[in-house]
Formats: sequence, C-alpha cells, structure tokens
Amino acid sequence: MKITRIIPCAVLALAVAVQVADAETLLGKNYIGGSFGIIQFGNDFLDDVFGTGKGVQGSGNIVLHEHVDLNLTGGYLWADGDFLGLDADVSVFSGGAYLVYHFLPGEKINPFLNVGAGAVRTEIEVAGFEEHETDASFDVGGGVEIEATEAVLFRGSVDYTTIDNDDDVTLSATLGYWFTEQLLGGAGFSYTIDGEDITGDISLTFTM
Repeated sequence: MKITRIIPCAVLALAVAVQVADAETLLGKNYIGGSFGIIQFGNDFLDDVFGTGKGVQGSGNIVLHEHVDLNLTGGYLWADGDFLGLDADVSVFSGGAYLVYHFLPGEKINPFLNVGAGAVRTEIEVAGFEEHETDASFDVGGGVEIEATEAVLFRGSVDYTTIDNDDDVTLSATLGYWFTEQLLGGAGFSYTIDGEDITGDISLTFTM
C-alpha cells in the first residue's frame, strides 16, 4: 500500500479523536474549539520511520435545528523521521463538514448519529523529493453524550471512515470538565481497529 494511502487513514483517525469535547451537553449548542493531539502509528513502517505524529484541530458547531447540528472541522498533522538514513517529513491537512442528529436534546443522556465528508491533502518530503496527494474522505458514525454530573461530560462514539478506498473503524472516548458555564476542557482517546493507531488529545471549547 502506498504511503500516501496509509498516512491519510491515520490522520483521519486523529481528526476523529481530537474533535472537541462535548459536555453539559454540547450537542445543540453553538461553539468553537481547538485541540492538540499525539498519535502513535499502528503501521510498522510508519512507526519505524516517524514514531509519533502531532496534530492540531479547530472546530465550530452551528445549531441548524433543535435536533440537528452542523460541525465544521479543520486539522493539521505533522511528523518527521528517518528513512534509510534520509530525512523524511509528512504534513497532512484535513477539513470536513458533518451533520449531527441528536435524539434527546436537553437530556442528560443524548445519543446521536453523524455523517459527513471532507478532503485530506498529504505532503511527503524525503531528502528534498516531494510527493503530494489530495483525497476525499467520508465518515458515518454515532455515539452518546452523557452529563455525568453538572461539571463532567462523557462522550463515546464509533465512526466508519473511508479515504481513497481505504477504510477503518475508530473507537473514541472523551471526558470533559466545565470550568465555567462557557469554557469546557477535555481529554480524549481513540483507537482505529484496522490501522491500530492510538491517539490522545487535550482540548478547549467555548460555547456562545
């Protein structure tokens, strides 16, 4: 499998995992947020060359209807390493739009479904030689937000993602804490079933 096909799958796993934490709950709220994550590649080749990658993501949520949100995301992943003694760098830019339908707005337990599409651009440089590729991405999934306490939110989700005919399933969990009525901090974890990528992240979200 081409490296340009392997890396976007790992990147999308990161993008799914570092989505801003949702709490009190966040479903049905307008907000903006950002996160920073670290990904451990499950692919042996990527692990040998790059070890770990780092990523940042921004996200905005717009309430369209009592049950429907529009979530917009943009992210950047980077990693550097050594390939046969040569310096190697990879950068991945991703963006997407997702519709989220939540069943029980305002309730302490709020299940949801999501579907979306986006684009992933991968740029690889090895000893001055550059290669780039842009692919469409599609995602469908679902999960639940749980208001554990007035200050603590839990979100769990399962997502099926495909990029350039490569697909994977990502399991994600996020724990959020409301510092104020508008400021939410979060810590998340995700795992891709086929790629075996492991991602951890921290995030901040501001409701409006």
